[in-house]
Amino acid sequence: MIRRLVLSGAVAAAGLVGIAPGVAAVRSSTDAPVPPIVSTVTRTLANTVPALVRQATDLGAISPLTSLHVALPLALPDRSSLDRFVDAQYRPGSRQFHRFLSPSAFGARFGAPQGEVASVASALHSLGLRVATPDPNRLFVTASGPAQLLERVFGTAIDRFHLGDRSFFANTADLRLPAQLVGAVTGVIGLDDASGPRPRIGAGQPGNVASTPAATPQLLTIGQDGGATPCPAAIAGAGYTAPQLAGAYGFNGLYAKGFLGQGMSAALVEFDDYHDSNVAAVKSCYHLNTTVTRRQVDGGSGGVPAGGEVEDMADITTMLEMLPKLSHLYVYVAPTTWLGEVELYSQFVNDDDAPVISSSWGNCEELGSAADNRLYAEITEEAAAQGQQIFDASGDAGAVDCSGLFPSPTSGSISVEQEAAVPWVTGVGGTDLGVRTANGLPGPRDEGTWNDGGAGGGGVSTQWRMPEWQRELASARTAPGHSSAACGAPAGQLCREVPDLSANADPDFGMQGNGLQFVDDVGSPGYSFYCATANCSLLGSLTGLPLPPIAGIGGWQPIGGTSLSTPLTAAAAVLWDQSAKAAHLDGLGLINPSLYRIAADPTSYARDFHDITTGSNDAQYDSADCPAGCNPHRLYAAAKGYDMATGLGSYDAANLGADLVAQAEQVTLLPDHVSVYGYLHGVTTTSPVAVSTGYRHATYTASSDASWLHVQAGQAPGSLRWSVDPTGLSAGTSHGHITVKVGDHSSTLTVGYSVTPRATMKLSTTHLRFHEVALNSKGKPTIATCAGPMWDDELFDAVNGSTGHTASTASKQSLRIGNAGPAGSELHWQAFPNTQTSSWLSVDLSHGHVATRPGRPQVPTDGAERAGHSARMPLVSIANINAVAGYPAMQQGVYHGTVKVYDLADPSVVQTVHATLILGNGHSTPYIRSYTKTTSLTISRGKTATFTIQLSDGNGACGYAYSVGSSAAWVEPSTGYSGTVPPMGAASVRVIVSARHLSPGRHPFTVTVQSENAEPNPDVMHFTAVVTR
Repeated sequence: MIRRLVLSGAVAAAGLVGIAPGVAAVRSSTDAPVPPIVSTVTRTLANTVPALVRQATDLGAISPLTSLHVALPLALPDRSSLDRFVDAQYRPGSRQFHRFLSPSAFGARFGAPQGEVASVASALHSLGLRVATPDPNRLFVTASGPAQLLERVFGTAIDRFHLGDRSFFANTADLRLPAQLVGAVTGVIGLDDASGPRPRIGAGQPGNVASTPAATPQLLTIGQDGGATPCPAAIAGAGYTAPQLAGAYGFNGLYAKGFLGQGMSAALVEFDDYHDSNVAAVKSCYHLNTTVTRRQVDGGSGGVPAGGEVEDMADITTMLEMLPKLSHLYVYVAPTTWLGEVELYSQFVNDDDAPVISSSWGNCEELGSAADNRLYAEITEEAAAQGQQIFDASGDAGAVDCSGLFPSPTSGSISVEQEAAVPWVTGVGGTDLGVRTANGLPGPRDEGTWNDGGAGGGGVSTQWRMPEWQRELASARTAPGHSSAACGAPAGQLCREVPDLSANADPDFGMQGNGLQFVDDVGSPGYSFYCATANCSLLGSLTGLPLPPIAGIGGWQPIGGTSLSTPLTAAAAVLWDQSAKAAHLDGLGLINPSLYRIAADPTSYARDFHDITTGSNDAQYDSADCPAGCNPHRLYAAAKGYDMATGLGSYDAANLGADLVAQAEQVTLLPDHVSVYGYLHGVTTTSPVAVSTGYRHATYTASSDASWLHVQAGQAPGSLRWSVDPTGLSAGTSHGHITVKVGDHSSTLTVGYSVTPRATMKLSTTHLRFHEVALNSKGKPTIATCAGPMWDDELFDAVNGSTGHTASTASKQSLRIGNAGPAGSELHWQAFPNTQTSSWLSVDLSHGHVATRPGRPQVPTDGAERAGHSARMPLVSIANINAVAGYPAMQQGVYHGTVKVYDLADPSVVQTVHATLILGNGHSTPYIRSYTKTTSLTISRGKTATFTIQLSDGNGACGYAYSVGSSAAWVEPSTGYSGTVPPMGAASVRVIVSARHLSPGRHPFTVTVQSENAEPNPDVMHFTAVVTR
């Protein structure tokens, strides 16, 4: 049995128990010269001493010349936008539904800016470290150097420690970031290896077969519908083989449709190497031709295969036997550290060669590093954005995932698997599959909760809030001790629960070491897997001795754990993705949202899942693993529907796959109900409606049931091409429907069309003026500074961390929108606040009828006014919005914006109200001062010429951000160039003029400098290019 080989490495790099008492400061060393560090340490990373340090014996300093390798996660410019994007990718009806990105597109859109990456790399180089080329996703930077240098850079000593049977090195004090890295780097990974892989494995018990239900002969020994047929030696291995697993979990239904893995790739996560001879034997036994490729990350596992090959071969055997025509299996092998793990997953997403990856390694959340967990989550979210699926074993210690791994205080802790709990990962738990069902014999399904000598991992995350897609089916309402406080969620919200799915994991025939049959055990014998080299003897792995494999079965052995249920489920996902591609979809990507949508319908849940309703995963079968008091509530019990013992239950791969594909194929209209407006004898109008589907490119057909409702066919995904025409209609409201079809799927748009006499829009003003003064932390007016000023508006409390502030009336204005049309007319209007960059202009946040929120306040508002009536639109300036959203504070100056008001019955009618915001006293507004030595350039035809524009702040204020463009395409920068003029400083803009396609003569052009808060805005400079022959 493999109980999810526990990945540790730098797992405890940021333990949750704080700093060990009396940790050493940075020591001085004379062993070797170290370049001086000129930076000032300015930020301490709290709780970054590994949790195990305080329990271990300090053996003294690590060798100062030991080469260490670290990763520094980068601060992302807008992390929340990635969350919103991925949410939209998996929400039917969204314009982004299943619009998967390439690795380069992900890096450009969501990774750290190139300038930030280059700045961090330069800073690390200046500190004496060697810097590696960053991955395309731009999520982190890696560097290396001798231990004594890293000690000085990060302000800590690094010592060697001993704990139990393990030795490791670790930092002894909280890490401190040098000034050059503050703001750009969020953590450090790799300064310790406090935990390593601990394969908690155990063999099945073939000697007990005769006394248990597992003695039932293997009746299914031939693959069905093209499935793989095992050799006699695999059957003799005493565990389930491919035909039994395929029948029990519905693979045969997929095989019968021709989905056997052909043309598909899959990947595995491993932290030990394997022998090619073992892989060759598996392929020979099952008559397979899959190409298996080893991809070593950061040097791989660093040596010859050791006891961890048991895990490798269990994963490889399961994946190959369940995918008999799989084209390619990539086995990623990395060092057994947290750093190795994040680099492995980063290479997987950047390679983008396989849609599915399976991992049977991990650790409990309690031992997790905050920096690693955050970076790992970002990489898994990238996988979701790219349409890749990650499956992770939920653990083999039931509700107490930390049980038995390390000494107190972690032993017996209620905890979940850190990797499986991340929302962009599918956590796979364990069941106990009986031999009757596995052999296809009649009778009720013979499958229960696995809880004997191991238990399927599950429970409540302390790191992640419950995703929206899980809330409807969550069991947390009745789970003892589960509250929003567990993961720091707001009141009323819950925390992520695992597992999501489960499959057979029990290897023990229902037998404990003393032969006791458990009441709920149904007798699973585990899985037959192959490993004939001495290093992967199960007994050898347990004892550390070079013992040979079990004699008499030629290397085939029984094994179990969620380490087996996970690659089994990942193999099903490969076939689901294959069936999606056969339907001309781009694949399925993250399946979690779809799983829970399917399970929410009782009919599809009964068809696609096997609900496990008996037993629990309390893991209290063995007092040594779970001593008295480690799980007082005996968590977690199985129940109808979702529970934290087996998640949604096990599955029928064919039925579930069909419903997953159907969900991706469906056509969705967003919105599916619209109200539109027109005038008697007026113009045709329309309203935005998105046509969403999982197809990359498809043609939709459309029809309507009303003469005034027109629609055309088009491309999906895309926008619906439709309009309403008032010709021939009388005043009043009509209703109609548009039906849109893509393939066999259709969706209906319901349209309400109101027609009245023409209205006349009348606005109360053409210019809105706002003013905010700077405030100190006590809310009193002060002189604005350049260092994070706070302004007098409705968000002052949010940025100051205070309560009760009342914004000045100068930050509040009103716009009244009225209808001066004839009786019977009705004005349907929509207003859009708009600013150049910072979203300082908003509908008043204090008015409850408008759904706005900091960070994204510029939402439209609308209304309907009868003849002679008007509506008041409250508006506010919120200059603190940048600071609240995590961006640099807005500086003093003059800012401009607009409010555009549209007549929805006639889109040609739009009125614009200008808005001005003065921040500060109005006398320190930055002034754009531009200077250049020439306004005329002489250029030979076919050549280029350059000149420089010098920008400065004429008022000597806080500087300003600017953008530069030109009126001619042959002048660079023609558009989009931007930069910053620092306080009391200057900036240079290099302008390139190309005469390659210009005829001889004089060619005038302009260069325009624009700024959000500086005057004059814009600043336009006139030039002439004289082209000669």
